[in-house]
Amino acid sequence: MAAGEIDDVVFTSAPAVEAWWAVAEAVGVADEIVRRSHDHVLFAAVGPVTAAPLLAKGVEPLVPERSRMGALVRAVLVHHGDGAPDSAG
Repeated sequence: MAAGEIDDVVFTSAPAVEAWWAVAEAVGVADEIVRRSHDHVLFAAVGPVTAAPLLAKGVEPLVPERSRMGALVRAVLVHHGDGAPDSAG
């Protein structure tokens, strides 16, 4: 992700975010990840609890209105113009 080879990063749990971030910090790419999150990479989180550790690091994730996997996938697809808007059901 930090090398620019990934367009989307999607999380379904806060512990996964924290573990992923710990590895990013350990290998020295955390600052690059934050920079890319502001430029080209979409971060998405299934809900506000999952989004919290990203927000704490300065990454603004896409969060669907409903904290459900289907809503998360739909939100990512809509973001990329590949799906019906959330209001379409």
